[in-house]
Formats: sequence, C-alpha cells, structure tokens
Amino acid sequence: MKLECRTTRQIIIATLAWTFLFVVAACATTKATGPFFTIRVRHISDVAAFEDHRVRLGEEFFIADTEYSAKMKSFIPDFAISLKTRKAVSRSDKLLNPAVELAVSYQEQLSYETWVLYQDPIPHTIHDPGYYFQFISYENVGYSNPGPKGR
Repeated sequence: MKLECRTTRQIIIATLAWTFLFVVAACATTKATGPFFTIRVRHISDVAAFEDHRVRLGEEFFIADTEYSAKMKSFIPDFAISLKTRKAVSRSDKLLNPAVELAVSYQEQLSYETWVLYQDPIPHTIHDPGYYFQFISYENVGYSNPGPKGR
C-alpha cells in the first residue's frame, strides 16, 4: 500500500472546505422558524414611502436614516384593554384581533411604547417626529386562525 504525502496547501484547503460545510450545515439546522412579525414604518410627510422590518419577539430594528429604533416587546392574539386594570389582555387564544407592542427609542433612550393592531390602516398614535407603525403580517405564531383577518 502506497502512502501519499499531502502538501500544507492541500491540508489547508481541505480544512477550510470542511469548516465551510460544517458552518453551512450548522446555520441551516439552527435557523429560527419564528414567530415572525412584519412591521411597516411610515412617516406622515410621505405616506407612500415605507420600510418593512421582519422581526421576532425581543428583537430591535432601526428606522432608516434616523437615530430611532423600535423593539418588538409582545404579541397578543385577541387584543383588548381590560376595563378594570387598563392593561392589554387577550380575550381568547384565537387570532381574532392580533396586536404587537413596540417600544420606540431615540438615541437608545425609551421615547414611548405603543400597541399596533394587525392590518389596521389608520394609525392609533403618531408621536414626534411623525413616524407611525403598521402591523402587516405574521408567521408561525402558534395560535388558531379562525377567520379572514388572520394570516
């Protein structure tokens, strides 16, 4: 049996190739499946322009060309406000009135928190400097979808 000597270059190339394959396989197996939420950002001065951000709970995204950011705080499948506590609650575990809560910051300082209802064309609040948010889609949220309003 004849043994072949490998050059250092061949060993390095083989090592890099195996490392690349390992990293690709690891990324594919650890890819998150969701839930994901798509938040649209608009400004009152140009409602035709927008930017969409696909985020998960706890993730932060930045508004382009500004020092503003928003963090996805929570999701409620059937949004309502409790008359007793004045806090957001879910009336059921069905996707009847989905809503997301965003924490908006300027230069890393919390400016305000807001709830955004799913596919609501009218913004509930517009804070300075005029940005508002729309909740336009969701994926893999793990709740039942009873009607046409859900995705």
